[in-house]
Amino acid sequence: TLGLRHDDPNDFDSETTYRASLSYQLSEKSRINLSHGTGFKAPSLFNLIGFTPTNFGTAFSGNPNLKPETSKDWEINLSNTFWQDKVSTKISYFESDIEDLIVTVFLPSFDSTTINRDEANIQGVESSIQVVVSEQLDFNLSHTFTSAKDENDQLLLRRPKHKASAQLSYSPLTALNLNATLLHIGSWKDIDGAGTRTDMGSYTTLNLAANYRVNSQVSLFTRIDNISDKTYEPAFGFQGLGTSFYVGIALQHR
Repeated sequence: TLGLRHDDPNDFDSETTYRASLSYQLSEKSRINLSHGTGFKAPSLFNLIGFTPTNFGTAFSGNPNLKPETSKDWEINLSNTFWQDKVSTKISYFESDIEDLIVTVFLPSFDSTTINRDEANIQGVESSIQVVVSEQLDFNLSHTFTSAKDENDQLLLRRPKHKASAQLSYSPLTALNLNATLLHIGSWKDIDGAGTRTDMGSYTTLNLAANYRVNSQVSLFTRIDNISDKTYEPAFGFQGLGTSFYVGIALQHR
């Protein structure tokens, strides 16, 4: 497959990007996929002219001199099935080189703004396995390792090296599905209240969900996130939600 895209923003030069991908069936149970592409991202209005004061007498101010981000990326992955298609695995390697990456930085005054980083490199490995235990029960396990660094070989902010999840899905009835998800976010770098780089700890949450299909048009769902009421910060100074309960109804017209 081959795709082309042309962007022509008012305030920046136009840019044409592309993506090409190839998929090849190695055997009845194995397939390899290759992809390569380029990207373009113009700064948002908030990046350029946004203004947000804080409770500490400082403020975020946009940077009208920002340049758009451009990138080149590629990915290769291999997928396999085993044991009468009851086990599926996939492993991927990805890499992206970004020029003029838009990031937020803190000034000596503790005010913040957006700037362009000359270069950034993001690469990593993503792996997953799905096991179909029975018609009613299946298990999914996934892990992503990411190395994200700027031109000074410093880790990019708020990009954890490790992310992992384990999900158990059970359908005791045709219309009812229950699932539990254990989500782990590894440690990462952030900026503290003094504007210096700091290490943020990892955290793990357990989420439960249920979905009941009343008929072909109506479904009821409920979800409990962070059931253990884990205390964590998804970003420095921002408290993550404690135990949260959701319930709703989904309607589909045919």
